[in-house]
Amino acid sequence: MEEILPQKKVVKDYQVTHVFETIGGKTILLNARQIDSVQLIILAMEDITDRKNLEGKLTEYTHKLEGKVMERTKELVERVKELESMNKTMVGRELKMVELKKEIENLKKQVKNGNG
Repeated sequence: MEEILPQKKVVKDYQVTHVFETIGGKTILLNARQIDSVQLIILAMEDITDRKNLEGKLTEYTHKLEGKVMERTKELVERVKELESMNKTMVGRELKMVELKKEIENLKKQVKNGNG
């Protein structure tokens, strides 16, 4: 702090991570300001270990969720293609049925008129 503050006068949101023997790893957020009029440094420290751990878990869950969404989207795309293919087949069959019905009607007319 004694080296950094004279150059900047203010340190904002500086993260320090350290592993302590008794309490384990901790991440501390430091904010400091030098007050020239009385030659003092005001230092605020905030333990953000839990927040950093939660951010890490959130990032991990987000990646997993994105993977699942991509997987489900791929499955849905495949299902849509199957449905489009089935629909095309069914529409084709329906059009063929309409065509055959017209042909049958024409043949019935020909038979009725004695042309068949």
